[in-house]
Amino acid sequence: MADEATTTDSNAQTEGSTTDATSAETQNTESGAGESMTQTVPYERFKEINDQLKALKTEQEKRAKADADAEEVRLKEQGKHEELAAKEKERADAATRRANDLLMRFEFSAAVKRQKLTFADDTAATDAFSLADLADITIKDDVVDPGAMDDVVKALVKARPYLLKQAQAQNNDAGAGVGSGGETPEQKAAKEQEIKQRYRL
Repeated sequence: MADEATTTDSNAQTEGSTTDATSAETQNTESGAGESMTQTVPYERFKEINDQLKALKTEQEKRAKADADAEEVRLKEQGKHEELAAKEKERADAATRRANDLLMRFEFSAAVKRQKLTFADDTAATDAFSLADLADITIKDDVVDPGAMDDVVKALVKARPYLLKQAQAQNNDAGAGVGSGGETPEQKAAKEQEIKQRYRL
């Protein structure tokens, strides 16, 4: 019986040793597989993240370029709008100047009629407005002061009576110390100078 017990213990020890050896081998195998996975997974993960970063960078560059292109277009459009606004203002100013010129001419003609004046000819009538001193004439609410325009016409015919028909020029200069022909020497010289300039003599 003692021999059988000894044999049984020996077999048990042998089986235990075999089991321990098997467990150790299994652990070593699993450890080796774990080390192999530890070396492979990080590289794959790195490649995946790297690809994602490259794709994100490409997308950001595309968006940045699109934003820059849009800004360039906006600035060009803004420049066009400013240019169009400037041209529109220039046209409006020109229209205002033309309207004011017509008002001045109308009131000038009205002042001439009020004073019952007649110019020597059509050229004199045209020159009269050009030679009139309109610097002090203002337009308010599309209206020209009639009295101010009357004063302008009076000053004009006094300084340049040759613009009127001869009879009116002489009457206008009566008692003003004029010489022959109803003109002072200064007025005659001015008239000759204007004629020279008009006809480039």
